[in-house]
Amino acid sequence: MIGSIPELGKWDLAHAIALTQNSNSQDWTLTVNLTEGDNIEFKAIKKFENQVIWEGGQNHSCTVSRDNPVVEFYFYN
Repeated sequence: MIGSIPELGKWDLAHAIALTQNSNSQDWTLTVNLTEGDNIEFKAIKKFENQVIWEGGQNHSCTVSRDNPVVEFYFYN
């Protein structure tokens, strides 16, 4: 995962964050501590050997709020 804030690498591929696959499913997860009011943009990427495949389309975006501190994101490969 890569995004606009330091916790997601500030769009620098060298600092992208790896997801962890859940042991009993095909789901992958990532936990990042964010600050209320943060406006973030992010995308899924897939690194394979020396290649990076970026998710197509527009960046995902959201504002972190106290009422909704969890961002659920679904990407189908």
